[in-house]
Formats: sequence, structure tokens, C-alpha cells
Amino acid sequence: MRTRRPTTWLVLLPLSVLLWSAAGCVERKMFIASVPADADLYLDGKLVGQTPLTLPFTHYGTREFVLRKPGFRTVRELRVMEPPSFQEFPWDIYYETMTSELYKDERNYTFVLGPVDESDTSREVVDTKLAEAKEIRSR
Repeated sequence: MRTRRPTTWLVLLPLSVLLWSAAGCVERKMFIASVPADADLYLDGKLVGQTPLTLPFTHYGTREFVLRKPGFRTVRELRVMEPPSFQEFPWDIYYETMTSELYKDERNYTFVLGPVDESDTSREVVDTKLAEAKEIRSR
């Protein structure tokens, strides 16, 4: 009677599980601050909190930052987040799966909100003034 030898996948499966369990990781964070602090932060159209704020992120590319605070001009900026060299193909495969070290990608962004100019009649300023007047009248 002929004995069967283990197939290749029986050998490779435990090896691949071992490699994936020892896989490294890339930690991505961005720190957003504003002058003055406590501005509402909208990231890509969603309210995420007030500055200063630390957020994790998973993808690179163009991100929209909108910061709002009563009495200050709204800041709206598009920022391009370029990946670091260890996150570009083919190196990203190695750093995400084959190494046991933790790699960090930390971004720092600071935005300055200027005061509202009283002579400014933009839609945003008019809406802010109307909201303030409505609040005063309701007291």
C-alpha cells in the first residue's frame, strides 16, 4: 500500500499563519490644532470634534479640513497627504505584513482662524450675525 505524503498546502498553511501572527503594523495619526483652540473640526464633510484633536487615519490622498468658531472666519483647506516611502508599493507589503516592528506615520496640522471683519458682508458672516441676534432675542 502506498502512503500519502502531506501536500504542499499542509506545510505552507502553518508557515503563513506564523508569518501573519508576527506581522508588523503601521500606526497612522494626525494631530489638528487651531489658533484659537476649541474650533469645530469637519474632516471630509463630517464633524469629528473640537481642536486640538488627534485622529487615526487609514488612507492617503486629498483631505478637506473645515474649522469653524463663532466670531472667527471659517477656514476651509484641502491638504494632500502623501504616503511616506514605507507605504508605497512594493515596500508597503513588507512593512504591513512581514516585519514585527511598529512604524508610525504622524501628521501635524495647525490652522489659524482670523477674526471676523465687521465690514465683511459675506453669506457666512451675515448668517453668524443673524444667529447671534436670534439668540439674544430669545433670552
